[in-house]
Amino acid sequence: MESFNQPTIPEFILAEHYLRDDTEPTLPVPLQSIDQYHKVENFNIPQNDKAVTVDNAPPVVDFGITKHNKVDIYLNFAGLDTATMQTNHTNYGSQDRYYRTNYVETRTWEAYDYSYDIDSAEKNKLTALAGDLEVNLITKGIDARVVIDNSYENRPDPDGTYNINYPNWGTTYWTDSYYDTVTSASPNYSPPSGWYITSTTDNTQNESYTFTCSFSTGTYWCPNWDSYTSTLPSCGYLSCTSWSKTFVNHTYADRTESDARREEKGLPPLSQDAFRTSSTDRYSRVNTVSRTYNIRKDVPRSAYEIQNFTTSGSQKPFIDTTDYSEAISNASYRAGADSYYIRYDKRNWSWTNNTSKFSSVISAMKNNSIYLWNTANNDNRVNFEKVMTNGSKLGQFTVYDSTAAEKHVQEIEDYFISNYAHKEDGVNKTIVLGDKVDYTVTYEDHENDPELKREWKFEHDPTKVNGRVIDNQPSGPIAQNGLWINNPMQLPAVGTYKIQLRAMDDPIHFKDSRFYNFRKWSDESIVREYTVNVHRRPTALFNFTVDQSDNFKLTLDPSPSYDIDFKTNRDDKGIAEYEWSYYLDGVEYEGKPPANVQVDKFYDVTLTVTDIDGASDSITKRISTKNENLPPVALFEVQDIVTRSEKLNFIDLSYDPNDDPLTNYQITVRKQGDQTVLKNLTSWPESFEEMGLPIGEYVIGLTVDDIPKVGASLTSELYERNIKVIRDNDPPVSLFTLSPNPVEKGKLLTYEDQSYDPNGDPLINYSWLVEQIDENGNVIESWNTGVPPTDLEQFGGIGKYRITQTVFDDPPFPLQSLSDDYTIEVEMIQGPEAPFAEFAWEPLQPTEEDTITLDPSYSYDLDGTIEGYDWSIKAPNGIVTTSTLMNPKIMNAQVGEYEVTLNVIDNDGLKSIIPAVHTILVKPKAPNKPPVAEYIWEPFKLFLGDNVKLNPEGSYDVDGTIVSYEWSIAPTIGATSSSTEKYPEFIATSSQYEVTLKVTDNDGDTDTITKTIEVNIAKLQAFVTHTDEWRNRWAAEGFNPDINMFKAGEKFVIELTSTPAAYVWGSIDLGVDIGKVEIPSASFNLVSTSSTKYVWRAELWQDNFKYIPNGEYLFNFSSMHPVNSPYVQADANYLVMINQSIYDAFKFHRAK
Repeated sequence: MESFNQPTIPEFILAEHYLRDDTEPTLPVPLQSIDQYHKVENFNIPQNDKAVTVDNAPPVVDFGITKHNKVDIYLNFAGLDTATMQTNHTNYGSQDRYYRTNYVETRTWEAYDYSYDIDSAEKNKLTALAGDLEVNLITKGIDARVVIDNSYENRPDPDGTYNINYPNWGTTYWTDSYYDTVTSASPNYSPPSGWYITSTTDNTQNESYTFTCSFSTGTYWCPNWDSYTSTLPSCGYLSCTSWSKTFVNHTYADRTESDARREEKGLPPLSQDAFRTSSTDRYSRVNTVSRTYNIRKDVPRSAYEIQNFTTSGSQKPFIDTTDYSEAISNASYRAGADSYYIRYDKRNWSWTNNTSKFSSVISAMKNNSIYLWNTANNDNRVNFEKVMTNGSKLGQFTVYDSTAAEKHVQEIEDYFISNYAHKEDGVNKTIVLGDKVDYTVTYEDHENDPELKREWKFEHDPTKVNGRVIDNQPSGPIAQNGLWINNPMQLPAVGTYKIQLRAMDDPIHFKDSRFYNFRKWSDESIVREYTVNVHRRPTALFNFTVDQSDNFKLTLDPSPSYDIDFKTNRDDKGIAEYEWSYYLDGVEYEGKPPANVQVDKFYDVTLTVTDIDGASDSITKRISTKNENLPPVALFEVQDIVTRSEKLNFIDLSYDPNDDPLTNYQITVRKQGDQTVLKNLTSWPESFEEMGLPIGEYVIGLTVDDIPKVGASLTSELYERNIKVIRDNDPPVSLFTLSPNPVEKGKLLTYEDQSYDPNGDPLINYSWLVEQIDENGNVIESWNTGVPPTDLEQFGGIGKYRITQTVFDDPPFPLQSLSDDYTIEVEMIQGPEAPFAEFAWEPLQPTEEDTITLDPSYSYDLDGTIEGYDWSIKAPNGIVTTSTLMNPKIMNAQVGEYEVTLNVIDNDGLKSIIPAVHTILVKPKAPNKPPVAEYIWEPFKLFLGDNVKLNPEGSYDVDGTIVSYEWSIAPTIGATSSSTEKYPEFIATSSQYEVTLKVTDNDGDTDTITKTIEVNIAKLQAFVTHTDEWRNRWAAEGFNPDINMFKAGEKFVIELTSTPAAYVWGSIDLGVDIGKVEIPSASFNLVSTSSTKYVWRAELWQDNFKYIPNGEYLFNFSSMHPVNSPYVQADANYLVMINQSIYDAFKFHRAK
């Protein structure tokens, strides 16, 4: 149902519901009025409301299934390198050391250089052969990444050559110094070249003296001896007439002493001291007689000699070709890829007792679930098992044959083809039992409704693969067969699976329970179903014979190959393709070897078979034509994981390169990591239970002997396979609770799963059966779902329910999943309904310093009213404030995110179950965007004298307001005017105007626009009326005095209004009898003028006008503009109507 003020959905309103506007076709065009369109009956609106139900469109869900064939392979052949240390010794002989040319000691200098000679021939050969491995695997459809990293521990010599008593040569610098003393009376003594003065001593003598002046009052002693010049010295305020200098035997003078004391010193009395008040000692000085100079001369010396002896470089380089601990730790694998590390060695690992290195390898294996494949000499098997036991426990060990490089690389390729390659038929997905599958899901909803839940269904037919009945069928379908479950699953048994996925949308806004019934499953319109076939991989086998008597004729027989799904029910045993290839002398060839093979050669022959469902398997055998007996090859396949009671399915792949018969099968069983043999057997064991061995991790080994045609019998290398023995699967225990019980309508149950598995296996799938029951326990309706039934309104609403949970475990492959059920009863009752909280805010896109007002009016209560509000506002700085106001405000908003939460309380005191939470983003104030100036004028086509109205409504400011308008109006002739009004007006008196508008926004930014407004200088309006007498006559008859109807014979009074013009003229065509009558410009009088308007008048009458026939006649007038140098013409016309004649008006008879 549409809400108030929402638009009606048009497809639900039919044509007959509308009123049509009929005014236009019925009203004469000249008389139509806008008022007609304002009448209600003329609106094009529906006559009545229409109730419309808007349904929810179901979502669209799709999923894909891809076989997991993503594999990352690291190849490290570096263990095949042989590194031999080389030592280069040099004796440089005795070395004498001197110091300042004086002998000190003698030592012998020796040097040792260490390096490694590395033989990489075998490594390089396998590296070259494996160069195409990635391309070959990708060609087979495998998502493979192959990295060849032939690195090992290789520490270079850290300190270079090992030098013993290495002489460090250098220059020794020193200085010899010489000293002397010179006494001179000269104050400017200069020492000889190369010498310099280090210090001086003055030799001095003390002397005292005075000046005396002679003048009229007597002779006075004058202290101003330092003012001695060629003229008489100044002696204070006295004027000396003569002077003399007298040395006295004292060293100082003290003016404070008595005259008697001064006399003893030979000083004048104080009364004769012209400067007795002075404190400066002017009466003695030190006189330097001579100086003594200490001088020095330095002579530099140097010698190039041995400074010292050092011993350095004692460390040696180190290479350990068996140490790949850093390489495997640095290996990186793609997400979701199976991880392999394949290592080749000729020597035993020497690093396994290094705790740090061993731990790093174990950590890498565990963290990346690395499958470690070691091909090495048999003695390294112990080290391999030590790593396997502590690491990921995934891997295999094979014995290295230095003569079979091609065979080794081919076996690597065979392994991955056998385990990951599969041909698709493009119709149905087909995988091999044990393969992992990856699920991808896409969910789309046209209304963007979120996904509420999804469920999976797996229907399993164990009797067929791709429509073909198979051999060795499972005992029955999987436990999850036909149930809706919560998660997709791996496919644990052979057969055909039909897999369905459905998802439900949630169009409910704010958890509004009124819309529960609008939820839709995706499979209401489209059922998305995938078919996946699971089959078993074929087994590639072939026999061969070499008939030396028939020119070494080679016969290859692939008939032992088979597909276990069709081994007996098809003649081809389920094999569709056989592909051969072989290596000879290191070169790979496609196809079978020639019928007659070369003598004294090794042929490494590979057979790849593909079954009718696209899976492949490969086997490689070495065929020898050498004239020597080669040891046989022990080889077999068996399950990697079994239970104690499970039958061991051995496939014997052993053979002899010389095509000799095999005998003496010796089978050993031991614990992984322990070399003690627990069982020695001569035939394949049936099971570990039969052997009396408990669960654990074991190694089963095989050796075989040949029966040679020539020479002694040989025994094969020991071939071993790791096998894990696990316990039989026990069913899980299903247990859960739903609370509260009973639950009120509109509330969700809380689901708590308490299920567990006694074996510790993961619980992979859940399914629930929901049954609505009556008071007697009878089932009213039932549902199967793969999602915990916490919302009973999705089922039958109010009532009693019996809910059964089925849980499935996920035991290790190949154990089958088991299940368990648990049932409880719950009830849904009616209760008060909690309110729903929701709010908005204004402005919707606030910027800093804004005031944000919160609006909770979108909240509601289905069975009452909203009575209270509980707000929590977390500011960008982390401070949280609360409010119970209805419309709180965020003042002076900060830049950042405000997290606002609202709960509402209804009249029953119930609080909203789910708070409304919104993040309000406050953006920084953007730099001001200047306004944009724009304007128009009216009328758009102007003539002189028109009133021009300027309109700036086109101006705008995107982030503020325009606060002022400034106009400049500049005519072509005349003064420029200005205005600050928003809508200024002016009279057009010039032919052109340059009008400039400047707008200013609220931030002070401006914009200016200038336009040229053209004014038409030529305008002419015509008016033809009656003389005053006839105007009165027409008025008397009820007409407008200026009506354009005339009587024949009337005088025409013409009035033309123009813009300033040079002259006007006109004409009228009055028919055949009278013809065209010209009205020359001289007939017009200019009766009034202004700057924008001229008025012209003329009268037109001829005697023959009384014969003008009745009818309409058109006056044509023209004018030339401007007054001076006219060049523009304007035209106008006026229509007049002749109706009878003046004689008819006066009742006269008109004579012709």
